[in-house]
This record gives sequence, C-alpha cells and structure tokens, in this order.
Amino acid sequence: MRSRRLVVAIGEIGDDVRVTGGQIEIEAIVGDDLFAAGGTVELLPTARIGGSAMVGGGRVVVAGDIAGDLAVAGENVDIASRIGGSVEAAGRRIRLFPGTVIGGDFTYVSAAPAEIAPGVVIRGRTVHRVARSPLETEAVRSLAGAVWYGLGVAWLAGLALVGGFILVIVPSALTRATGAFHRAFGPALGFGALALFATPPAILFLFVTVIGIPLALFAGAAFAAALFRGYLTAAFWLGDRCLWLVGKSGTAHRGLRLLGLIVVLIVLKAAGAVPFFGWVAILVAVMAGVGAWIYAATERRATPVA
Repeated sequence: MRSRRLVVAIGEIGDDVRVTGGQIEIEAIVGDDLFAAGGTVELLPTARIGGSAMVGGGRVVVAGDIAGDLAVAGENVDIASRIGGSVEAAGRRIRLFPGTVIGGDFTYVSAAPAEIAPGVVIRGRTVHRVARSPLETEAVRSLAGAVWYGLGVAWLAGLALVGGFILVIVPSALTRATGAFHRAFGPALGFGALALFATPPAILFLFVTVIGIPLALFAGAAFAAALFRGYLTAAFWLGDRCLWLVGKSGTAHRGLRLLGLIVVLIVLKAAGAVPFFGWVAILVAVMAGVGAWIYAATERRATPVA
C-alpha cells in the first residue's frame, strides 16, 4: 500500500500559507491567508488564521479559528471553530459542531441539509442550495481560480527559466535575432507568418503518409520549440527597448536583460487577457520573433566570409 505524504505546518508564520499534499495537518499561527488542498486536510484546534482560508480535500476538518472568511469544499466537511466572516461550503456531508461561531452568512451547497448541532451560532443568513454540479459552487470556483493562478505563475517562471537558458547558452544568436527583430521587423513578420501558417499543414501531410510519422513528430516538436523561442525573442526585444529607454544597455548585462524579460512577460500575460486585441498582439509578437531567427540565419549565411 502506497503511503500518502504528510504535510504539517507548525509555529508562527507571518505571511500567507499555501500548501498541498496527500494528508495535511495545520497547527500554525498564520498571519494572513491560508490555501490548503489535499486528500485529507485538518486545521487543528491550535491553529489560528489571521486572514481568510480556502480549503479543499476529500475530507476536511476545520477546528482552528479563522479571522476572515472560509471557503471549503470536500466530500465530508466538518467545522468546529470560530470564524469571523462568512462561510461558503460545498460537500456531500457538511457538519457544524457545538462551539462553532460564524460571524457572517453560512452558504452551503449539498444534496442534503447540513447537520447543525445545538449551540452553533450563525450571525448572518443560512442559505442552502441543492447541488447539481460541483462547478456551481462558489467554493469550488474559488479553488479552481486559485489553481489557475498558480498554473499561470508556474508558466511565467518556466518561460523565464527557458529565456535565461537561451541567454546563457546562445547569447550571440539571441542578439542577432533581436537585432533582426528591430531593424527588419517587416521581413521578419513575413517569414514568421509563412512559417506559422505553412508548417502545420506540412506536418499534417507527413502524418497522413504514415511512413512520415516519425519525421512529423520531430517537426511538431521543433515547431513548438520555435514558437516558444519566437515569443521569448519578442519579449527580449521589448525588454531591451525598455532598458534602453531608462538609460541602461540591455545587451551589456545578462542580469538586466533577464529582469527586462520577466517584466515584459508579466505585461504580455496581462495583455493576453484583453479579448481580440491582446491575442492579436501576442500572435504578431510570436510571428515576428520566429521570423527574426529565420531572417538572422539567412542574413548570416549571405554574409561573405573574409
């Protein structure tokens, strides 16, 4: 039988706590918010949360006090604590034990009514909605939003890591590509558009021929890598321009270039959230970045060797 990882949070933590694991026990004094997700999550009676808490798992026990709001989702949810704000809960079985105090509303989604023990204090409204789909609950939507946010941060960190790798391994090639991006944006955009729209049909044709499947898989991986590299090239160029505007030489120091890249990646991610215009801007950046590498390669090949 495979053992499940046990995660224990103890002591005093002045900031937020975000933890995931198979089995989680929290008995810490947390200065701000708590996010915990796992198979079994227990907020022990000695725990204190200075902000709000967002907890999800197969079985969830909330026994520690929470100053703010509580959003909780699980198969079985047990609450035996004092909560300063409102509670949003979702689960098959929800129980409130004696001594529980909820300073705001108690809103829960479940197929059955919550089991509320005598002596439980709910200072706001109690609202019961019958569960039709787990995605209908605010608690689950909040958890999904937190997970999506975490994936976005991981995506940005991964892009920055790959950008740093390119900057260290092939700095000269990167400089040539960003240079082509700057001085020959139109031709680079044309090369990139040609590559972007011509390559997928070619890969599909190789798949259809059956014998070309290995080559198609290789070409698909290379094409995906080229798209990432093109996106990073555009971000590097924008970062270099920003550094130039503040009087710094973007090509003189790797640390400065990497810092500029990270800032631009954050801005581009925000721009991508703008419908249509944001997507078009990112598409243009990717095409021009891909084309810049092609243009730089053809330009270097055409340069006569002395």
